[in-house]
Amino acid sequence: MSAPTSTLTPNPTTPSYPDNVEWITAYLTIHMLSIPSRRYAYLLWIVVVFFFLLFAVLHWTGSRGGSLGAYWSRWALRRRTWRKKGKIVAASKKGVRAQPMPMSSNAQILCLTVIVLGSLALCFAGPDYIAPGTKVWQFNRNSTNNTISRRAYDTSLFTQYQPQYTIPKAWWTSGGRTGLIAFALFPLCILFALKAPPFAIFAIPFMIQLHFDKLAWLHRWVGRLIWFITALHVALWSVQLVRDHRSATGEIAYTYAWQYEKFIYGWIAFGVMTLLMLCSVQPLRRSHYEAFYFLHILLAPLTIIMSALHHPPVWIWCWVALALWGCERLWRATWWLSTNGYFGSSVRAPPAEEKMSSHRSFGKKAEKADMLRPTPFPPPVVIPAASASQQTLIGPPASTLTSVQVKAPPSAYKAPHLPAVHHGEDPQPQLSYPPSEHSTYPPSTSRNNSSVDFASIAPPTVYSYVPPPGYAHAELLAGMTVRLRFITPGYLSWAPGQHFLITVPAISRFCTHPFTCASICDEQAPSDGGREIVLLIRAKNGWTRDLWDEIVAMSAKGLKCHPSENPPVGNGEKRASWHLPDKGVLLKVLVDGPFGSAIRARWGENSTAVIVAGGSGVSFGMSVLEYLCLCMAGRDGKFLGGRPGGWGKKGFRLRRIRFVWLVREFSHIQWCASVLRRCMAMIPEPDLRVDIFVTNAKTALDVRRAPLLSAQAQPKGASTDFLVPPTPQYTRQGRSRSGSTSSDTSVESEDDAAGNEYVDLSYYTGDYANEEAFSDGELGEINVVDLTNFDGDDDTVLPGEAQFSKRVKKEGKVRRRQSRKISTAMLAKLQLEDRATEERRRRHRDNRVSASSTDKLLSPVLSPVSPVRDRRMSIGSSQFSLGYVDVDYGPGTASSSASPLDTIHNPVSPNAFSPSSVSAVRIQDPIRPASDWDNQTTHGSIYAMMPTVGTGSHGEQVKLDVDAQEIRDIGIVSEHAWPGRPKLERILADEVEASKGSVIVGCCGPISLNAVIRKAIGAQINPARIRRGDMRGMISLVSEEFEY
Repeated sequence: MSAPTSTLTPNPTTPSYPDNVEWITAYLTIHMLSIPSRRYAYLLWIVVVFFFLLFAVLHWTGSRGGSLGAYWSRWALRRRTWRKKGKIVAASKKGVRAQPMPMSSNAQILCLTVIVLGSLALCFAGPDYIAPGTKVWQFNRNSTNNTISRRAYDTSLFTQYQPQYTIPKAWWTSGGRTGLIAFALFPLCILFALKAPPFAIFAIPFMIQLHFDKLAWLHRWVGRLIWFITALHVALWSVQLVRDHRSATGEIAYTYAWQYEKFIYGWIAFGVMTLLMLCSVQPLRRSHYEAFYFLHILLAPLTIIMSALHHPPVWIWCWVALALWGCERLWRATWWLSTNGYFGSSVRAPPAEEKMSSHRSFGKKAEKADMLRPTPFPPPVVIPAASASQQTLIGPPASTLTSVQVKAPPSAYKAPHLPAVHHGEDPQPQLSYPPSEHSTYPPSTSRNNSSVDFASIAPPTVYSYVPPPGYAHAELLAGMTVRLRFITPGYLSWAPGQHFLITVPAISRFCTHPFTCASICDEQAPSDGGREIVLLIRAKNGWTRDLWDEIVAMSAKGLKCHPSENPPVGNGEKRASWHLPDKGVLLKVLVDGPFGSAIRARWGENSTAVIVAGGSGVSFGMSVLEYLCLCMAGRDGKFLGGRPGGWGKKGFRLRRIRFVWLVREFSHIQWCASVLRRCMAMIPEPDLRVDIFVTNAKTALDVRRAPLLSAQAQPKGASTDFLVPPTPQYTRQGRSRSGSTSSDTSVESEDDAAGNEYVDLSYYTGDYANEEAFSDGELGEINVVDLTNFDGDDDTVLPGEAQFSKRVKKEGKVRRRQSRKISTAMLAKLQLEDRATEERRRRHRDNRVSASSTDKLLSPVLSPVSPVRDRRMSIGSSQFSLGYVDVDYGPGTASSSASPLDTIHNPVSPNAFSPSSVSAVRIQDPIRPASDWDNQTTHGSIYAMMPTVGTGSHGEQVKLDVDAQEIRDIGIVSEHAWPGRPKLERILADEVEASKGSVIVGCCGPISLNAVIRKAIGAQINPARIRRGDMRGMISLVSEEFEY
């Protein structure tokens, strides 16, 4: 091959050069793709930009596509899990549980298929080498057919020997084209990995607002696709180099290629990329996350740089990708320095109480500050009653159901539209919270909450320790869980459901770990405590276990801060007025974020919100729940990190919230009991319903139930009332209850799980965890543990935790039994009042002189739609549980206060029927008696209740420490905790039927739970309803399901 060939061949020849390097340089230059051949890389990005803008427009407009969109959603959101039999057998031999393998949703599979097939089509469809004289976008027949056209040669040194005609296919053309597409995919892969806008283009608010949590799987698969296409590039070019020989020596071209530096750069890039792929496999990523993280940071830029040096003519793709990555890192580093106080702190030290009381200001500013000032939690009040059994340590000061009082708003902070209530002033009786249905919560259909003292409901930061800025207050919780609470020195806001990357220097100085925030950012809070970040971290292997062991070790030694850290605590003049915590420890923490696609959710545009959380996924659920409750209580979502809107605002349609939490042990309720109690006090039943399902609670239903009498053994006429199960506490709206009585058996033997129609205990076929499985149709067999435990969660019960769980379970039974009695008593009372009303109406009809005159004299309570009847229906159709808001009716209310019907004046008949005629059977307003749990509020009793933690790295022995308020919250919330698995399909179906419009579902939990929820949503999406104008057929899903 000493001279270029005169025939038109797909394999151009190389002139004979005596120097090896000169010859191989000329050879590779001649076999380089022409500029018009780069059209395929441009086509790739044209398609990407088209779909990006299409989805951006849909996101801007909030369009759901009507019935067609419902068809798409019903198919697209379904996903499956897979259990490999060999993996199950291997795990059983090791004595561990085999986690199911996650499979992508249908939408993800379709998206990935389009990307892969589209990339491969751009690699091989059409001619590879386009004649240099052809325009880039010229697709006429002369430029793409198999006939070869010739043009004049250039005068450059080597490019003059390039083919001047179109070559459809050859080894080297296909190899060059695959390399070109691999280069063009580099920026897309990087964009999928970026986290912070504006460089993370997909996360820009006015774009599609998808963050890394939704794009991580695309980043991984596009990275694998790049490696696969690069491997094709290497293989195709290797074939070409082996086929071609140098005429002067007869050796293959591969021999001389190693003397060309750009060829060596290419092999380095491919080798580094292969190492990057091997270090990113899921087992290594999970078990050695720190090693994966550092190798990723090191190898990814090195791969891009080596690729750019390998082929400079198209290295623009590499430099764009590297610039995006570097600029995003620099942008995040700047915000990281600002957030963590390196440019100064915006957090003010809390002043001493005496300074606060002596330096009160007056005027408009003082009035505005008073509106937003947190209401302090009152001390426990003992309500005097007829007997000691009716005393309680939980609850606000006494009030009556009929009293009209101005209540503090459900939020921890007084709403701006309400006047401040100063001490020593009587509230105006004409005002009540909220002022009206059109501006604030609750609607007229909700249960009367005028007796609920919302002043006792405050966020945890109001009556708990507030750490110094930049330091986290770390507490040990049940279930080997750590709760971190901290405030960043620099201002930081986030949306509900978003997550942060945190670094704890005492554990690891350079590695960051993602955790979902369990709190909201209240920008209108009077102090920096409104933006306190709360994280729930469950100890697994690696970093989380090191964090747990470090806190246990510090607690065992009595340390309140790490020896290597110097928090700003003390009371001196030169020190800030922060102090060390009474319980828990302080740890320095550095924060990066927030991140997460939950910010794009349109919660308020739906009629009903269903929140489903599994295990530690409750962090996502708690932040969303608190945000929605505050919005329904009248707060504007734009000041809570979310979208503008709240009760009474235009476009805000949310009227009901359903919260479902699947948890493994009763003791895990401690994780979020205080926030749950606050939310339930803000939004009472039926507008908020909370159900907690404890899946690892063996029911006593099968082992302690008394055997039923057979028909032959039962005496004739014998009553079977004692066989009737306890009255269901939760009943669906509109469903009647007849012939049900509460059980009189002891609390220990009573298991009222059958009282909740949404509880499923059928999976309990044995005493061992590996038998806790149930079949779910297309999802196959699902282990109940997989609904609550993430991969790596330690299911070992801490020493003493089982006893604590037992006490929580018992307290829940006690409270449910009391609530049933109260509900029954209130229903009976309202029925008597209805009877009195009907009797009065009958006497009016008998004694009326004329219909017109009598109708004018009738009291409003005698209208066809009786408020009393409405109250009875409200009580009967919802969970009338008084425990979660601690409603007290005041001392002597049952005996001295009169019913509203007792004071009704009858102008027609002075001797008309009155409720006093049935005084012998009158049901008095009940008062919840105190339980044993309520008496555990002294420090010694609480300390005795807490389980011992003996799981430190050196066998340290410490106890979990909680305060009296958290103990009370756990007891109240325990009423909503049921043993068993929830019937998620039925829950969602009932919520859809009861909804007044579209439904939105928020889900965070293990992959099995996510798959079950997606299946249930797909079954409820109904395009036919949407075509009829019934938006109950439209269900949206907001799911947090990412892994780094």
